[in-house]
Amino acid sequence: MINDDKCPKLKLNTLLSSLAADECESICRKLEPVQLNYGEEIHDSKKIIFPLSCALALSSTSIDGDNIALAVIGSEGLSGINNFLSDTPLPGLTTVIIPGMAMQVDYDILRHEVGSDSDFTSRLLSYTQYLLLSISQLSHCNQRHNIVQRVSRTILQLRTIVESDRVPITHEMLAYILGVRREVVTNTTIKLRAEGAISYSRGVIQIQDHSTLTHLSCSCEQLSKTHFENLFHKSLRAQNISLCQQAESAIS
Repeated sequence: MINDDKCPKLKLNTLLSSLAADECESICRKLEPVQLNYGEEIHDSKKIIFPLSCALALSSTSIDGDNIALAVIGSEGLSGINNFLSDTPLPGLTTVIIPGMAMQVDYDILRHEVGSDSDFTSRLLSYTQYLLLSISQLSHCNQRHNIVQRVSRTILQLRTIVESDRVPITHEMLAYILGVRREVVTNTTIKLRAEGAISYSRGVIQIQDHSTLTHLSCSCEQLSKTHFENLFHKSLRAQNISLCQQAESAIS
């Protein structure tokens, strides 16, 4: 696990903080901190970004040039994971939806950390599976659930990322994530405020009643959390079992 003395910031990212100490320290030496600003677009497809306090929207570009949000990435993982799967760049865009700190590195520098038996590779595989499940879940949600449920679900998701009931997100950015017009989000937040679930000021949504917001939401956010727990922490449990077996062998 992460050594807080050598890599104090990396403990803020779940994927990085779960790595074995030697791999974490090796990766730590290659990363550099960066402040990401609201609305900033990440155009360098070879850039690997590990969010610490920011959130990113991963989008696909349609044939008409429109960007459609596929997933929201927070401190649980990383952006640029496609680099580990193929040398071919994917069409799309990564946009900063909540500003904050991150750690970044060029893929060509980090790729040497990937090996068949590396802890980092195991985490990447688990996170890739989680990301694919999240994209599928979001597609299902957009087709089957109404706008009140979808806005509520997105606010709850962002609340998990920022770990606060104060969510710094604009109606414009919510509309971008959901693929709807800004006025649709504005009308929906008015309904949520009338229910006592939220309040809002310019650029900030404040959750006033978490249980009410959860009741108005669909179950997709909870399913996403369950996917993460089942996939990601399963690899952690396997690592702990392996360490215990090594310790037992050393004793015997």
